[in-house]
Amino acid sequence: MLEEALSEIGFDRLHILRPSLLLGPRTESRPGEYLGKLLMQPLSFLIPWKYRPIHARIMANTIQQLIRGNEKGHYIWEGKDLYKEVDG
Repeated sequence: MLEEALSEIGFDRLHILRPSLLLGPRTESRPGEYLGKLLMQPLSFLIPWKYRPIHARIMANTIQQLIRGNEKGHYIWEGKDLYKEVDG
């Protein structure tokens, strides 16, 4: 698995982000994703956090905050944790 291979490299800091469906504008057409967005967005409160769609803007904010941090270690971010980092 790619994540395991990255961990074995020996980085002081490693943040792996696992978003579900990414929301936001796209240049390419992806009919399956479009259908997924239509179905998942209004029902997202029923979907477990790990599988909820997340906007690309939130992901970008989370990545910026993680880059600015200086904590050492290996971390995996998914679901609700992707939002917590933005909230501070």
